[in-house]
Amino acid sequence: MAQKWKRQGSLALAEEARDARSRAGTYVTRAVMKMALGHVDDAMTDYNSGLALYPDLGDGYVDRGAALITLKRYDDAMADINKGIALGQSYEQIGYYNRGVAEFYLGQITESYHDFKKALEIAPDFTLASEQLKNFVVTRKPAVPEQSR
Repeated sequence: MAQKWKRQGSLALAEEARDARSRAGTYVTRAVMKMALGHVDDAMTDYNSGLALYPDLGDGYVDRGAALITLKRYDDAMADINKGIALGQSYEQIGYYNRGVAEFYLGQITESYHDFKKALEIAPDFTLASEQLKNFVVTRKPAVPEQSR
């Protein structure tokens, strides 16, 4: 099975008639499959190739950000995910979810919570975000009275 997608991905990339965006998308799609198989370094090569071909592919940055999280490169992941969110992506909730994960590992707990909430707001049935939100306990602090300021 792995050899089949590798052959098909290579054939798709070899088509000269495809435009840069399509070829970049093929690299990114192949990288996602490599990530699913645990081939993170190979996936990074494909993400980099795809984004070099078409630097405005928001999905590629968000997905590469997920790979960077796997590599524990959280600051780099944040930069990529933020760029992907700014460029726009096919599944907006994924960008916010991935950023929430990176923020969590960076100790930005409040920001992480808000991004998981945003992902769930965009896609109410997004199980990964709802599962992450179960890890948070929200407490409200009373407002400081005017006299105390």
